[in-house]
Amino acid sequence: MNLLKLTARILLFRFTLEDIQSFRWPHLVFGLFGTWIAGMGRYWDSPNASLFQHLGLGSVIYVFVLSALLMFFIWAAGSSHLTYFRMLTFVSLTSFPAILYAIPIEQFSTIETATTVNARFLAIVALWRVGLLVRFTQLIGPMRWLTAVITSLVPLMAIVAGLTSLNLHKVVFDVMAGFREANPENSSYMILMTITYLSIFAIIPVLIAFACIVYTRRKYR
Repeated sequence: MNLLKLTARILLFRFTLEDIQSFRWPHLVFGLFGTWIAGMGRYWDSPNASLFQHLGLGSVIYVFVLSALLMFFIWAAGSSHLTYFRMLTFVSLTSFPAILYAIPIEQFSTIETATTVNARFLAIVALWRVGLLVRFTQLIGPMRWLTAVITSLVPLMAIVAGLTSLNLHKVVFDVMAGFREANPENSSYMILMTITYLSIFAIIPVLIAFACIVYTRRKYR
């Protein structure tokens, strides 16, 4: 299938298991290209960014690590069709919405307005990509919708909880949203704290539910 057509099907939630199984090296290269563009977009107007950041290499490395983490949890839940190549290709292809972060809102508005808009972009992209991950997990399992939601959320919540324990969540949030200046009085930090607290307080019951899923699915397989 044409690269652009397949990418559009994925981003519009219209992809099927057959689409996932059709992934080939050109799809991965195209996805990594989108990841690279989005990575550079986060820092293109930042005077304090390093050359490594300006080159967008951090985002490319990130998708390899994130794909491995996601694959572990989905594999643990007993996926029938999952491979690392398919996981990596899918994650890279969902990087294109993150190009929204590169829009230079601060060039056309105040810092406060730009921070709020960037936070909304971050929320939209995050929900979009989580929704895509749930759909992917449901198809690659195959598994029911609720099972796919729990399986998808466990690694993401673990990441947020882990960053919080290391006191790195604010830094990562600022980097992802492309903020240059922000303060706790801005609405963006309400989003940050909501995500953080939900992840911390929900991680234990979600882990328990996930453990039940792993036990049940593997027992009946």
